[in-house]
Amino acid sequence: MITVNEEHGRRVARTTLIIRSFIVISTGILGAILFFVVTTADTTKNTAQDTKEIVSSIEKQQDSNTTTIDTAQKTLDLIQDCTQPGGECYDEGQRRTAAAVGDIGRLSVYASACAADRSLLEQNLEQRADSIQRCVTRLLNRTTPQGDN
Repeated sequence: MITVNEEHGRRVARTTLIIRSFIVISTGILGAILFFVVTTADTTKNTAQDTKEIVSSIEKQQDSNTTTIDTAQKTLDLIQDCTQPGGECYDEGQRRTAAAVGDIGRLSVYASACAADRSLLEQNLEQRADSIQRCVTRLLNRTTPQGDN
């Protein structure tokens, strides 16, 4: 037969064993939680650093894109100015083209007039071309185009 003291001793021993087991299990769980927290904190720190680097890279790319966009817009503005009626560049191009066409027409008239000289018939082809060119140059030096007044 077990005495009351023995029964009490066994209960105390069993309770102590349960408490110690609980402490060991709790310590293990807390250790695992602590390990998880430390690992997560380190990962979070690395992730935060990576995020900062990504944000910095994106900001640099945006600055570069802004410069590229500004440059492209300037180019588009210039192209539009030169290809659309009313643009300063377009109007200047029209004036220059008209002047060039006028010059070509004037040169043709001068060359025809110079070539009509009968004395050129006595010259060979190369001499004739040189004579016509000198004649056209003399005529050009005497006249002033209407656009340059």
